[in-house]
Amino acid sequence: MDKQAYKRAKDALKKGDYEAAEQDFKLALDSTHEHIGLSNDGQYNSLRSYYGLTLVLNSNEDGLSLCRAAASDEHLNGDVFLHLACAEL
Repeated sequence: MDKQAYKRAKDALKKGDYEAAEQDFKLALDSTHEHIGLSNDGQYNSLRSYYGLTLVLNSNEDGLSLCRAAASDEHLNGDVFLHLACAEL
């Protein structure tokens, strides 16, 4: 995972810069795919849910499906479910 992109994305999300957050979460997610295939990494669902949430915040309804998919595959990380709840609103 591109840790710098992930950090930039979280910072942008906190600041309300949803477009920048979306771009950087996409970079981090794409780098995860490159390094470990389709990923069984523990952060994969978290990244998908963050990216999905930023899509929703940028008025892209595809993000809701991504959040739902991440939540359906998650068993431990409560943030994934929080992101889904926020996306559903």
